[in-house]
Amino acid sequence: MELKKLKQTWSELRLENLIHRFSLPVLAIALVVSISMAANKDPVVVFSPPEVFEKMEVGYSHASESYKLAMGLTFSAMLGNVHAGTANFYLDTLSQVIHPSTFREVKSQLESEIQRIKNNDLSISFIPRSTAYWPDTNRVVIYGQRETQGRGDRGFREEITYEMEIEVQNYRPQITAFRTYEGKPERDVR
Repeated sequence: MELKKLKQTWSELRLENLIHRFSLPVLAIALVVSISMAANKDPVVVFSPPEVFEKMEVGYSHASESYKLAMGLTFSAMLGNVHAGTANFYLDTLSQVIHPSTFREVKSQLESEIQRIKNNDLSISFIPRSTAYWPDTNRVVIYGQRETQGRGDRGFREEITYEMEIEVQNYRPQITAFRTYEGKPERDVR
C-alpha cells in the first residue's frame, strides 16, 4: 500500500467534503428563493387568434396594446350593431365588463340609448374605419360610420368615435372610462 497516494486522495476527499458543506446550503437557499418567486408571480398568457396577426399578452393586471385594441373593437361592434331584439343582451354582456367605478355612469348611458332604440324601433349598424391606441391616456379609439334606421325610414349615416379606457383585472378586460361622440377622434387636452 502506498501511504503517499492514500494521503493525497484522502486530503482531496476532505476538500471535496468541505466544498459540499458550503455549497449545498447555498444551493438550498437559492432553490427556496426561486420557488417562492415563481409561486408568487402571476402568469402571463400569450395568445394569437387566427384573425390577429400580432402577439397579444394578458397578465393579471395588464395587457398589451394589441389586446386592448381588439377588446375595444369588440366592445364598439357590440355597441354599434344593435336593434330592439339584441339591445338587452348587449346591455347584460357589457355590464359584466364595466368597471365598478364607472358602472352607474356608463350603464345609464347605455340604458338611455337602448330605451331610445326600443321606443323608436331603431336598427343601428357600425362599420369601423380605424383604430388607435393612445398610450399617454391609455385610451382605445375606434372611429367609423354608424347608420341608424327606423322601421320604414330611409335612415341616416354619421361619423362616430368610440373612446374607451380598458384596464385588466384578474385577467378580464374592464371598461374604466367610456365616451361616444360624433366626428373624427379628438385628443383630450389633460
